[in-house]
Amino acid sequence: MVRDVTRFNPVCLIGNWAEDRELQRTILKDLLSRKGTGTLKLDAFRARMASALADVELSRVADDPYLHFGDVVQMVHVDTGCVLAGDPADADTRPGEQACAATAAPDVRAPCCRNSIILLPYMPPKTATALEPQYSDTKVHYGQKVRLALHPGAWGDSADAGGGPRPMCLFSKPISTTHASRYARQQLVGFTARVDSFDCAWSVVTPDPNLRAASEGVEKPLCLEAARYPNDYGIELEVSARGATVNGLKLALEQLAAGVQKGFLPKGEQSDNFWTFVGGSKVAELPPARWVRVRVRVRVQGRWWGDGRSGVLYCGGLMTAQGGPSSEVCVAWVLWPTPHLTGALPPSPVPPPSSR
Repeated sequence: MVRDVTRFNPVCLIGNWAEDRELQRTILKDLLSRKGTGTLKLDAFRARMASALADVELSRVADDPYLHFGDVVQMVHVDTGCVLAGDPADADTRPGEQACAATAAPDVRAPCCRNSIILLPYMPPKTATALEPQYSDTKVHYGQKVRLALHPGAWGDSADAGGGPRPMCLFSKPISTTHASRYARQQLVGFTARVDSFDCAWSVVTPDPNLRAASEGVEKPLCLEAARYPNDYGIELEVSARGATVNGLKLALEQLAAGVQKGFLPKGEQSDNFWTFVGGSKVAELPPARWVRVRVRVRVQGRWWGDGRSGVLYCGGLMTAQGGPSSEVCVAWVLWPTPHLTGALPPSPVPPPSSR
């Protein structure tokens, strides 16, 4: 018995030692290969953080006290001081839902890509009416519908006056069985790539409902839930949409004192619904949207035209068709770089450029 004690010691290999050693070697080789090619999840996380947290200088296109389309601004919640931000990595994984989460960052020390907004005009698909008048200038007016595009640097694209080659605008959908905020279960708010949808149209109004009718069309000088949840950027608040109105008779008594009939005007919202724009002092214009004419494969009247190269029609704006269905050559305006075009042409409220 004494002689057999030294037969086994801690350096002895027992069990499936060969398989375990080969598995460790395989894992090490895969780690070194991914590290050499830069495909590690840690590298992807660092690249995403570097893009989303890159410094951005807020700018305006004109040296005046008004908001203009093309300004790079921030949206600040008046009550809490939180800044509206986007999280491109927190995307909706359902098929067909090209959306990501919108949050409110409580501790913002400097503007960055994920909390900077580019003001874009909303072009209605129909002719302008009295309810949606068109303005000839680039100023933002009270009651005018606008689009709020997240800075494209948040996902590594370059910024331009159109919100980048792949713009994502702030949207909101009514509460349904498929769309609701994750924690508060209120109306969903986020950023979507469907920039032509009416869900992306927002109106700029004054907080006082008594002045909204009088301020309609006037230039604009320069609802947050308490649901906190952790993400890659820390503890942030969920953003959802709901009307936070007063249940009491305070506004009714104020209207009666001012000689206004009770119930004639809507109730004013509480500070939970108050957001304001914060602009910068730098006067600079973003580069114009890059219009490029390339040959693409498009579906027109049930037939496929083009050579099938990569490209997508910008808002479905077909310009010219050379030849006919027999030659199968189609020239269209696209916004480059873009993913491959599939399916039919969507309607376009945005006119293409006049130069060809």
